Amino acid sequence: MHDKITQIVGLFLFKFPGMGYYGPMTRTETALKYFDEGCDCGKAILHAYEPVLNLDAKTRERYRASCSQLPGSPAEQCEAVSGAFEVLSHLYGPEAGGSAALLARFKARFMATHDSTSCKNLLGYDLTYVKDLATVIETDVVGHVCRELVMQTCAILDDIIEEAPR
Repeated sequence: MHDKITQIVGLFLFKFPGMGYYGPMTRTETALKYFDEGCDCGKAILHAYEPVLNLDAKTRERYRASCSQLPGSPAEQCEAVSGAFEVLSHLYGPEAGGSAALLARFKARFMATHDSTSCKNLLGYDLTYVKDLATVIETDVVGHVCRELVMQTCAILDDIIEEAPR
């Protein structure tokens, strides 16, 4: 019976190319599933929170563009942090009047554990340098460090969303 329900629900869900319906999962589990399938940290976070955001593809890309790294400054901000900013900005945008305070709260909680929100500082490598990139690939730093950052980001986001309901 459960498999039949999953099949029916899966037919009506918006699916991303190469992504499927995974059934009931926590937001952290969902973000990790997307991350493990190749999404960058920010997109994994955004996909995990889409049920609360109710974003269509056009809106999702608009928010993604507004929070992503600026051209010419690759790896400047951690994509998990960018994804969290996207979620909070959409949930508690200017019309709600509180997004700036919530973004600051998120950043403070993130910085309580890490000394930076810079991808380069968090990874310990600069992804714009070929030499560093080769080392990152060989040692799977992204798979270890970024995966942990995605989990921590989801935990902080869940706390903030619970504390500041819409």
